[in-house]
Amino acid sequence: MKKLSPNTEYAVVGLILSLLIAVFYSTVPVLLVKDIIPSDMRWIAVVLLAAPFLALHYMVYRLMLRSDEFLRMVIAKRLIVTTLLVMPGTLAYGLTQSFVHAPVISITFVAPIFWVVYAIVCLFVKGSQVPTSE
Repeated sequence: MKKLSPNTEYAVVGLILSLLIAVFYSTVPVLLVKDIIPSDMRWIAVVLLAAPFLALHYMVYRLMLRSDEFLRMVIAKRLIVTTLLVMPGTLAYGLTQSFVHAPVISITFVAPIFWVVYAIVCLFVKGSQVPTSE
């Protein structure tokens, strides 16, 4: 069997994991709220929700290991920019929830928000050019 390139493997596995995340996030919480899942099985359901995100992180790690230094630099840059956007945003919204009484949004949405922002950042961060102050 022909071995897939790192980019193709990333795209295929990423699509499968994204579909799993969409299915799990749309069905498991409903099953939990409606008490369809027995109390003994709730831990398994929660792990089932978290597993695709762990796999997604591992997939990006594998892509970085299997890529050349240029692509590693681009991926690292994208992850840093995404973190710089998501972390202050979630902190600011958490503070508004505490002190301004903004609507409460569950912390479980941070991971999906991170990957959505990462996808948007990938559209804009394409090269390895590092801006200098000169």
